[in-house]
Amino acid sequence: MTLPLKQYEASLQNAQRVLASLLNEPVRPWIHFPELVKELCFQTSALRQRTAACRLQRAFRRAMCSERSTKPSSRPKKKQTAAAGAPAATVAGYSAPAASAAPAANAH
Repeated sequence: MTLPLKQYEASLQNAQRVLASLLNEPVRPWIHFPELVKELCFQTSALRQRTAACRLQRAFRRAMCSERSTKPSSRPKKKQTAAAGAPAATVAGYSAPAASAAPAANAH
């Protein structure tokens, strides 16, 4: 069951008031409701991290979209191997060894 956003906001404002009143109390070597405060801290951090990740992904997608729309297709075409017409596995110009190649013997 989810609440409307206004109820979420009111609940969070109430939690904020409770925490503020706990902070106004004299300092003690213990904390009231330690597990609840710990869980609130964890959930707040998780929510902020997820929000930041979402913003980062959105910005990246926008940048990729705008890059694609402003630049003509300048991606190099994939090389084709002679055997089956499959693309060659290359990284920075180096091709990967063939899957059927025998493993090299260790020289000691």
